[in-house]
Amino acid sequence: MSSGSFQILHNDEWGRVCSDNFGRIEAQVACQLGYRNGSVLQTPEATSTQKIWLNILKCNGGESKLIDCSHIDWEQDICSHGNVVGIRCYERQGDVRINSSRLEILYNETWGTVCGDDFDDKDATVACRQLGFNSGTSLGGKVDYGTGRIWLDDLQCSGNELTLADCSHSDWGVTNCQHSEDVGIKCWNAYDG
Repeated sequence: MSSGSFQILHNDEWGRVCSDNFGRIEAQVACQLGYRNGSVLQTPEATSTQKIWLNILKCNGGESKLIDCSHIDWEQDICSHGNVVGIRCYERQGDVRINSSRLEILYNETWGTVCGDDFDDKDATVACRQLGFNSGTSLGGKVDYGTGRIWLDDLQCSGNELTLADCSHSDWGVTNCQHSEDVGIKCWNAYDG
């Protein structure tokens, strides 16, 4: 989790974003760099030494960057420095990520690996859909070994689940695996035609 004041780089200078019209959707778009979710802080720290670059942002949630959202012209400073935005970025339990091709999953605020026992392309596709892709394949154990917890073992997805946590599996952290069995995945978008 990361939280605090929010800054944006424009013309090689860091500046702030006004809190006018800045809500949950805008925070989620801003948090896409390394996080899966975001929320607005009610009382961010204020400073009068930085420019306020953006104001009246309106995102629909599908943007890949905050500057893709509609907004008034850069540096339209109609916002007081007491109204700059702060955000809190965080992951949700069951979120997945790829770390050097190795699949990792978040549980109890700790990232851990997934064992390759019974892990196939259906499991990989579910994980890849969580990451925003529509298809995936298992790389088996052909990845660098992880460290720390091994969270999931004996996964058996049908391929229709929304998340890996929805698939049949052993209890969280119950495994007979070593990190030499950590599974990797490769994701892509497959298009018909």
